[in-house]
Amino acid sequence: MITASEDLNRLIALEQSTDRAQIAARDREAARHGGVAWSGFSPPPVAPRPAAALAAEAREKLARLHSWRASSAGRLLAAVAESQRAAAAAHAAGEAARAALSRGASSGVEGCATAAEEMADRALAACRAARRARRIARGAATGETD
Repeated sequence: MITASEDLNRLIALEQSTDRAQIAARDREAARHGGVAWSGFSPPPVAPRPAAALAAEAREKLARLHSWRASSAGRLLAAVAESQRAAAAAHAAGEAARAALSRGASSGVEGCATAAEEMADRALAACRAARRARRIARGAATGETD
């Protein structure tokens, strides 16, 4: 799980990246107006925002992100994503079991048993997350929260 400070650092970096992109776009547009151009048609200058403004914007976005994550839609999406990750891991474990069997010999059976155990664990995790997603979706449809 991502921590609030990791989220905040990621959002601050995103704000800085946005500023750099805006400045680069402004510079490209200004270059188009170099040479002979009508006065007043060049884009206005863009300055990077101060660090405090970037941090404030990132904190506002983080608050909105946390609010959304706590909403029915946010929890539903998290449960669906968790189920999908677990299902993908179960599939990968199944592929490992097949690969172990295709190698043959006794190591294939041992490897297959380990992979099958992993596959079962991941499939159960996928089912648990899918059931949680179903409960959240049903609760959202009826206005209930869990």
